[in-house]
Order: sequence, then structure tokens, then C-alpha cells
Amino acid sequence: MTNAERRHLKRRETSRILTTENVLFLRKILALWETNFHFKLNQAQLVTWVQNYPDDVVERAVVITSGWFERMSERGEAVNSSSAYCYASAVMRNVAAAQKTADNLLGGAE
Repeated sequence: MTNAERRHLKRRETSRILTTENVLFLRKILALWETNFHFKLNQAQLVTWVQNYPDDVVERAVVITSGWFERMSERGEAVNSSSAYCYASAVMRNVAAAQKTADNLLGGAE
């Protein structure tokens, strides 16, 4: 098994199953995205994020990505949906890793 296959399998094992209880949060993030970007958020991308990251991580990443998008727009740099998705995904990975490290080192203290 390759490293990529192991990562994919681990992700599948740790992904949460979404239910109707998640619909309000999904709609909240869609509305937040629509407010801050001139292109729609792909619903499959959103579901992937919410399956793999806690709600607070997803929301924080969208807020951070909107700030990045605003800065890029002010500079006159064009940003497409793929770039925004990649940026948001990277933020989610970094925030989740930082939270895990903080929990391991500090025992969940805030």
C-alpha cells in the first residue's frame, strides 16, 4: 500500500457521517461564502470539508480565506474558485494540526 493510499484510508476512517443535523451549519457556511466571494462554493467541496474537519475549523478557515481573497482582490490579483478551495483546505489542515498539537501539549487548555 502506498503512502497516498494509507492517507486516503485513514481519512475515510476518520470522516464523520453527515446527517440532517448538519444542514443548518452547511447552510451557514454556504451563506458566509456567498457573502464573501463572487463565485459559489461547490457543495461537494463543502461536504468534504465538513466530513473531515470540526465545524469551528471549517468556519474559521472560510473567514480566513475571505480575508485572503479580499487582500488579493485589493492587489488586483484574480482568484478563481480552485485557488480559494486550495487556500481554505490548507488553512483547515493547519488549524486542525495546531489544535491537535495544543491539545497534546496543553491537555485541551485554552
